This record gives sequence, structure tokens and C-alpha cells, in this order.
Amino acid sequence: MKKMLLTCLAIILFATLLGGLSGCGLFKEKNEDKSTEPTEPVEVTADTILDGRLLENAINSGDLEMCEEITDSTKKEECVKVIEADRLTSEAIEKMDESLCGKIKLERYKENCETIVEKKLKLKTEDTDRLKLQQEAYDKKDYTICDKIEDENQKSSCKFDVITELAKENPSLCEEIGEEMLVDKCKSSVAN
Repeated sequence: MKKMLLTCLAIILFATLLGGLSGCGLFKEKNEDKSTEPTEPVEVTADTILDGRLLENAINSGDLEMCEEITDSTKKEECVKVIEADRLTSEAIEKMDESLCGKIKLERYKENCETIVEKKLKLKTEDTDRLKLQQEAYDKKDYTICDKIEDENQKSSCKFDVITELAKENPSLCEEIGEEMLVDKCKSSVAN
């Protein structure tokens, strides 16, 4: 354990030293942009490391109370915003309510929430439309209505249901399903 701690401290010291050397001009990036102001190097301390861990743990667990233990005000605020964004996203998905995404304060999280909810709503609409077509095909005993379904597996399933019912009077209709396995299953169910 002590050996691991010493190794971590050595890495942190090396990173700090390297950061200091690059700030002195000994190590320069190839594409240095001279028009920007130099940034202050981030001081790596035990507090910044602990704040980073607390931030990660709080976000992973969704625990707002853990955010309060963070001393850096920027990280604390970020912690709260991310957890709130995750909660609002979950609620928006559960309720299929895209308006909840608008309450998210972090732009990328808001966009992500909207994208997920839009996809879920689209799938729900597609499922509803597909189920209506299947019911219509079954009610009208017209398997050609199934051709309006985009998903090939769902289309075959729809045809199978309708044709299997019709094939009780005319077993040759099983061939209209098109998929060999379903055709065989149709013939077998009609033969019984």
C-alpha cells in the first residue's frame, strides 16, 4: 500500500514538474497559438485529487449530498448540475416528456436528453402504427396490409398471423408468407 502511494506521489510530482517546465518554455507544443493568453497551471494537491474523486463518486452514485463534500466551488457546482441532469434525463425518458430536458442546465446533457427522448417517442409511434396495421390486417383478413410495415421481421410476423388463420380453409396460402421457416410452421399448424 505504501509502495503504491509513493508511486502515485512520484507520478504527481513528475506531472507537476513537467507542467512547470513546459510553462518555462523548455517544452513547447508544435502548434502553439501565440494569440491566446497563457493559462495558469493547475496546482495538483491532495485536495484537488480528493475533489476529483468525490466528484466522480457523487456522479456515479447520483448522490447530491456527496457534492457538498467537494471544496472547489466550480467542481461542486458541476457535480450538482450533472446529477440533476441525469435525474431529469431519467425522468424525461420514463415519462416520455421532452419538456423536462429543457430544465437541464448543461447544454450537452440537455441535447443528449432530447435526442434520447425523441428516439423513444419515435419508436413508440412506430410500434403503435405497426400494431394498428397488424390489427387491421387481421380484422380484414388481408395479409397484404402487412406489406406497409417497414421492419421485415415484423412484416413476416404479421403475415404469418393473418395467413395462418386464413390457411385453415386454404393451406396453400402458407406459401405467401415468404420465409421458409414460417411457411413450414404455418403448414404444420394448419395440418393439426
